[in-house]
Amino acid sequence: MRLILTAILVVTPLCGLGYGMDIDITVLNSFTCPYAQEIKGLDYIEGETAITFASNLDDLLYTCDAEDGTYIDDLELSYTGNPHPFGVCYDDNDYVHVNDYSQNDIHWNNYSSWDDYSNPSDNKGSGMDFDGTYIWETYWTDGVYRFFPDGSGAEFFYTDEVTTQMSGLAVFPYNSNLGIMVATHGNLIFYFYEFDGSSTTYLGNANCPLIASQSRGLTYSQERGTFFWSYAVGGVDWISELGIDFNYTAVQPASLGDIKAIFH
Repeated sequence: MRLILTAILVVTPLCGLGYGMDIDITVLNSFTCPYAQEIKGLDYIEGETAITFASNLDDLLYTCDAEDGTYIDDLELSYTGNPHPFGVCYDDNDYVHVNDYSQNDIHWNNYSSWDDYSNPSDNKGSGMDFDGTYIWETYWTDGVYRFFPDGSGAEFFYTDEVTTQMSGLAVFPYNSNLGIMVATHGNLIFYFYEFDGSSTTYLGNANCPLIASQSRGLTYSQERGTFFWSYAVGGVDWISELGIDFNYTAVQPASLGDIKAIFH
């Protein structure tokens, strides 16, 4: 049974664009994964009601049930060096990619072995996501990269409004464009951007809906129209499912729960 927590609405005005915006965040469900020592980056597996996440302390990628965190499977991070994973995403071949903040490479697995390619974010990348063509990845406090799943074609976009090191990143359909949501390690704020294919526009920010000691990974589920967020509360790591609505004062409100786009 899904655990429904009390909804917490976070209202943040969007300034400087000529109209206001309320970003409403509702906590739909929360769970822990007691078999894992840590939960960092997340990626939702469409069609399987499952989430893959990185555990730095276990040197494993775990896959769990997206409803209650029940263990499904794990994959050993057996690439060369001392694994310090954070960001996780699957590409259009269902190959998993994971960055590592102790190395300058992204590692990927084709179900038989690990290989790697140079990371455009070097060792300053954290959250990652895949939009069906490009991998998106945070770069420190400065911005986000997008690149093909072999590291080529890298393009950089500034996130000037973010003032501390970014952690999680999720991409999602927004106004027929691409939405980008980022979290930060050090403060409990989510930042939102719209990407029109060539440039990013800042949409606004919202406080994280729960008190946490650290904010970590993000992922978006197309089939559910919701986000998942990983975070730490003291010595316990959690995952919460979030419903997020963007409500404008000057245009028709848009709910992510109603917007459907083709994402892998």
